[in-house]
Amino acid sequence: MVWAILILDQLFWSIPMPFVATVVWASARAIYFCLGKQVPAWLHTPWDCLCLMYLRGHGIRIIDTDGDGANTLLVPGIMEFRGAVLANHRSWGDFVMDPYQTHCAVVARIAAVVACLGGGLLGLLCDRIIVINRGRTSRDALKAKCARHDRYLIFPEGTRRASALDKDSPAPLKVGGLKNVWEEKLAALIVITVNKEFVVDEKRGVVSCSTTLFRARHAPILAGEYPSLDTFVDAVEKAWQATWHQAYELRRKHDGSLAGSDEMRTLV
Repeated sequence: MVWAILILDQLFWSIPMPFVATVVWASARAIYFCLGKQVPAWLHTPWDCLCLMYLRGHGIRIIDTDGDGANTLLVPGIMEFRGAVLANHRSWGDFVMDPYQTHCAVVARIAAVVACLGGGLLGLLCDRIIVINRGRTSRDALKAKCARHDRYLIFPEGTRRASALDKDSPAPLKVGGLKNVWEEKLAALIVITVNKEFVVDEKRGVVSCSTTLFRARHAPILAGEYPSLDTFVDAVEKAWQATWHQAYELRRKHDGSLAGSDEMRTLV
């Protein structure tokens, strides 16, 4: 039963909803234009509109360490940031949740894009997905693709870790993406969000309609301030671990979170 619900949920958001989001986007843009009002972030592209609808449809609430307990989906100050966003990777749902909260293009394997069907196609058409073919896309090719964006998102852990034995502990980061950041002398913004696998987990057959996420972030790390790749990677690793523990500590401080439990709330 749980797997059936997950499959139906994924099909719903991958097939009809990209079309619905595009219609909503076009209609809302027209209204904002007629009223002469500034277009909000969720209306920048149909993909952004789809991502917001996904977050709202799944009842996602995000508590930020610097938000004084307020529910804020977008990372505060993200629109002014330029560089690479480094996020933790839990499930395929991250390809919707993280691009919206950081409002940027996401680096994704072609398999993940194909699995999202219409959603993946919409992301490509809106230039919100940077596609890579693992084992074939060179680091230089990836660097060139990312250079077209003021801000882009990578998952430096290299894989989904919600089912790992040490899933709630920080793991060593892959150097490839970080090397590109260092060579381009970009800023690196670490964003750790806890509980994302409780929204959707394709490995366990889980989907939720009410989840609170807890988010922590580190001050941007400027690659240009580090004389070597090793010193930059070391700084990012230390900041990653500190931010990770900060996010999990935020979860522990809130009653009603899923801290210390392997049970997941499912849509029934």
